[in-house]
Amino acid sequence: MITLKFYKEDTSINRRWYVDLPTYSGSKEDCLMIAGADILLDIISGGGDSISIQCSEKPEFEENQKHLVLTKVDDFGHYYVSQYYFNIWLCEVTKFVFDGKYPDKICCNY
Repeated sequence: MITLKFYKEDTSINRRWYVDLPTYSGSKEDCLMIAGADILLDIISGGGDSISIQCSEKPEFEENQKHLVLTKVDDFGHYYVSQYYFNIWLCEVTKFVFDGKYPDKICCNY
């Protein structure tokens, strides 16, 4: 199980979500949540500025378990459908989090 922390940061234009990955050696912009992932974070955080989510490739949570299910692949990331029935796109940072691969299903608890 992995616990991911997300935070919302003010920019001159808007507020943007990032995943906090201290051991990731890429750029901060690689950790930007876009294409539906930002909307999902707004919903599940209840409009807050931060949230922690427990994630796993296998069902590990007895309560409040949600799933992101792989639906489509492109050259730069993968699309998953959320419990709110809209697609979110996750970039290659997902592979960093999940040991070099995109899972078919991501089980979440928040």
